[in-house]
Amino acid sequence: MDIDDYPYNNTVAWTQTVTGSYGPNEKSSHTGENQWGGAISESDTIISYQILFQNAGTDTAFAVLIRDTLDEHLNVESIRPGMASHDYILEFEGRNVLVFNFQDIMLPDSNVDEPASNGYVNFTINRDGSLLPEEKIENRVAIYFDYNEPIITNQTVHYIPVEIIAVENTVTLCQGEFFNGQVFNIDTVLSDTISYLYSDSVFITNINVVEPVEMEVEATMCEGTIFQMGGQSFDTPGDYILNLKTTGGCDSTVHLSLNENAIINEKFEQHIKNKLLSNGIYYLQLSGNKNKAIVKFAVTD
Repeated sequence: MDIDDYPYNNTVAWTQTVTGSYGPNEKSSHTGENQWGGAISESDTIISYQILFQNAGTDTAFAVLIRDTLDEHLNVESIRPGMASHDYILEFEGRNVLVFNFQDIMLPDSNVDEPASNGYVNFTINRDGSLLPEEKIENRVAIYFDYNEPIITNQTVHYIPVEIIAVENTVTLCQGEFFNGQVFNIDTVLSDTISYLYSDSVFITNINVVEPVEMEVEATMCEGTIFQMGGQSFDTPGDYILNLKTTGGCDSTVHLSLNENAIINEKFEQHIKNKLLSNGIYYLQLSGNKNKAIVKFAVTD
């Protein structure tokens, strides 16, 4: 009775989306982002392959031989045969060449029996731990039908993508201000990529530009008082232009229209006379909704 040395490979489940047309002789992979391999993760240490072949000639193929030269990042000692359409003998050539030898396969040509003209073989193999990001595991096979020239399949490619680290910050500038040697007048997004130790760092800088502020202010001061704004003092009503700085340090222009309210009027003078104040100099503190003032006045005969 024959003993099955590899009972675990008697069944296989594989779901894969076909992204395009493919030829009858090809190599594909069950590992990676697509059927040809692509990006893999650090945890993908086992690569699974499938080789499809078809006799598209004009007569029966008595023997099919598949020669697979493995990439240096694959450990040939870890190969595990999988399901196949026909019996075969697995052989090794040198240190890294697998040979799947289908003897006496009697594969009919596709013109006679298209379904029976097809065959396949699966296997898995470990990759070594030295694969660095962006290094590739490349693989293709040569398929021999009897003594004909080999058919070279497509190439599978596996790689670990570079880790991308994104760093984002925001800088607020006044319009026309310099940053990193550039003048900015509008909001801008800067991006710079630095590669270091097999990882890419992306630095994103959001430049927020503050435009100059221009505003009109109307204010009223009491007669004899001083009005202050932006560190400047005004004792006379009139129109003024103030060049100030915002809290962020950017330019602002204020058009100030300053009016004056008289404090000493006829009712006030009569009120003073009614107090029967003697001749002299007096100070009177006045308070309003927004202003406070100390008024100096004299009483004479």
